[in-house]
Amino acid sequence: MHDYPNHLARSFILHAYNDSTSYQATYERDGRILPNLAMDLIVPNLMFGMSIETSSRVFLSLIILAFGIGVHLLGSAVQAPANWSALAATFFTYNFTMSYGFANYMFGVGLFFITVATWIRFECRWTPFNLLLISALAMGCFISHLSAFVFLAISLLCLTGLQVIKARSFQVAHGVGLLPLIGPTVAYIYYTIGIDYRLPMEWWHPLIIKKLTGLLYPFLSYHLIFDLCLATAFMLLMFIGMRKKTVSIVSWELLMVGGLFLILYVVSPMNGGIQSSYIDRRFLLPAAVFLLLAVRFDVAKTAASYVLIGLLSVCVLRTGEVWYHWNRIGHEVRKQVQIMSHLPDGARLYPMIVHDPSPTGEWLWDMHFFFTAHYATIYRNSFVPTIYAWKNVHPIYLRSTETGFMQVERTTPIEHVNWQNIFLKYDFLWGYKLSEEFERFLLGRGRLVAKSGDTVLINLQP
Repeated sequence: MHDYPNHLARSFILHAYNDSTSYQATYERDGRILPNLAMDLIVPNLMFGMSIETSSRVFLSLIILAFGIGVHLLGSAVQAPANWSALAATFFTYNFTMSYGFANYMFGVGLFFITVATWIRFECRWTPFNLLLISALAMGCFISHLSAFVFLAISLLCLTGLQVIKARSFQVAHGVGLLPLIGPTVAYIYYTIGIDYRLPMEWWHPLIIKKLTGLLYPFLSYHLIFDLCLATAFMLLMFIGMRKKTVSIVSWELLMVGGLFLILYVVSPMNGGIQSSYIDRRFLLPAAVFLLLAVRFDVAKTAASYVLIGLLSVCVLRTGEVWYHWNRIGHEVRKQVQIMSHLPDGARLYPMIVHDPSPTGEWLWDMHFFFTAHYATIYRNSFVPTIYAWKNVHPIYLRSTETGFMQVERTTPIEHVNWQNIFLKYDFLWGYKLSEEFERFLLGRGRLVAKSGDTVLINLQP
C-alpha cells in the first residue's frame, strides 16, 4: 500500500522515541489530541507485546473487522434481523484509498459505520449510558481520522433533521441525540488553536473529467482493467435487480445521507486545509455503502437470490485480486528490503523514486514502492526525509524541515537536482527506476552497494 510503509515507520519511531536520543534530536513530540491518530495509537502500543510485523498485521486486520462489523450493524439497524445488502457492501472494503494506504481514514470509516448504526438503534431512546457510549464512539471517530467525525456529524445532523420533519416538531430527544457531537467539536476547536496556516483549496482540472473519473475510486484497487470489469459487473447486477423488481428501498434516511455525500463529493475541492489531500474522494466510500444498504434484496424471489449470489461472487473475485497483487508486490518489496542489510545503523538515506504519471507509465505498479525506503527506518534506524511527520498533522514532526528533498519526475533534467545538497546531507541514495543518465552520474561520484531489479542502493560517501 502506497503510504503504509511511511505510516509504519512513524509508528516505529513513536514506540522507540523515549529510548532514542537520535529520534529525540530529530523529531518533536506533539501530545495533543490530533484528529489522525488511529495507527499512531494502536501499533506503537501493540509493539510492547509483539513485533512490528505482527503489530502491523493486527492493525490491518482491525481495519477489515471494523469495516465488516460496521456494515453489518448498519445494515441490520435499518432492516432487522439482517440486511443482505451488507454482504454485498463488503465489496468496498478494498478500494483505492485502501491500496493507497490511507490507514487511519479506513479505520475511521469502519468506526463511523459502527457509531451511526448504534445511534440509529437508540433513536430517541436516550439514557445516560446510551449517550456515554455514543459520545465515546464519536470521540473515537475524531481521534481516528477527521474524515470519520465529519461523516458522523453530517449523518447525525441529517438523520435528526429527517426525524424532525417526520415528527413535524422539534422534540427534546432530537437535541439530546446531537449531544455526542459536542466533545469532538470542542476537541477540534482546541486542536486548531495556534494553527496559522491553511493550504489553499484546489480543484484539479479539467474539473468535470476529474470528478467523473473520481467516481471510480470505491471500485479501484490494483489492476485498472480488472477493476473496471468488476465495477461493470457490480453495477449491472444492481441494475438487473432493480429491473426485476427484486430490490426495494428500506431506508430513505440512508438513501438521503448517501445522496448528500455524493453532492458533497461534487462540490468539494481535491486538496486544501491542514495538509489535506483527496478531500472530495473521501466522501465516495461512505456514499457507496449508504446507498447500497438503503436497499433490500427480496431473497424470497429467485431472481434476487441469483443477483445476490452474483454480487457475492464479485466480492470474492475482488478479495482474490487483492490477495494476488499483495503477494506480487510483497515479493518485490521483500527483495528491496533485503538489500537494506548493507546499510549501517543510523544511516541517512535519500530516496530518489522516479515518478512517471504518463498513460504509458506503470504508475499503478510503481506507486507501491514509493515509500519502501522507509523500511530502512524500521530495520536500520535510518533517517529518510520523506517521512510523514508534519506539524499539526502527526504526533511527531521534524524539528527541521530543511531536508533538501525534491521529487524527481521522468522528465526532470539532471541539472535541476541539487546534487551538492544531497551529497552533503546524506550517506546513501535509494534509487528506483533511475534513468541511465542519473545512474551513471551517481556511480561516477559514489559506489554501488546493492541492486535488486529496478532498485539500486548507492553509497554517496565511499
